[in-house]
Amino acid sequence: AEQHLVDRYRTLSGDQTIAERLPFYSIAYLAFRLGYARLAAGVMGESDDGKKFMMDSHRYAGLLSRRLNALSMAGSSA
Repeated sequence: AEQHLVDRYRTLSGDQTIAERLPFYSIAYLAFRLGYARLAAGVMGESDDGKKFMMDSHRYAGLLSRRLNALSMAGSSA
């Protein structure tokens, strides 16, 4: 699905270098969402929303870790 989105975007926009930049944008987005969720969880404490934000922060941390590991593995094989 991600590759289809990138291919479609490249075709429509003419942006031929998006595939090179997208991994870094994805990492920045995930890091931002992780920080936002952690901050919101801390502010909201043990409320239902606070617990949801804490669960979100764990999810974003896992996604970010996987993206960073994938980038690291891609860099080490280059």
